[in-house]
Amino acid sequence: MKHLAAVGDALINAAATLATLRSGPDAGKSIRVRNSLLAEAVRLTGIKPRGRYSSHEIADIYEAVVGYAYLNSIIAFEEIHAELTKLLSSGSDQAAYIGLLSYTVDKIRSKGEWDGVLS
Repeated sequence: MKHLAAVGDALINAAATLATLRSGPDAGKSIRVRNSLLAEAVRLTGIKPRGRYSSHEIADIYEAVVGYAYLNSIIAFEEIHAELTKLLSSGSDQAAYIGLLSYTVDKIRSKGEWDGVLS
C-alpha cells in the first residue's frame, strides 16, 4: 500500500497546488495537504479500515485510494485537479477533500474494484 500512498500523495499535492495558482494567499506556492485533513476525510466518509491506525496511516489510506484509482486508469490527473478545484472553490478545505475522496471511491466502485483497494 505504501507505493499507492506515495503516488496518491504526489497527485493530491500537485492538484492542490494547481488549484491555488490563480487566487488566495498561497497563490503560486507549492501546497502540502495536511495528513490530519486527509485522515479526517477518511473518517467522515465512513471508510472503515481493519485494525488500529495512526492519523498518518489513515491519511496514507486516502492517498492510496487516489493512487490506486490513478494507476488503474480509473481517474486521470486532470480529473483529480478539476474536481478538487471545483470543490475548493465552493466550500471548506475539509468538505473539498471529503468530496474528492467520495468522488474517487464512487469511480472505483463503478468499476467493481473497491473490494481489492484496501487489502
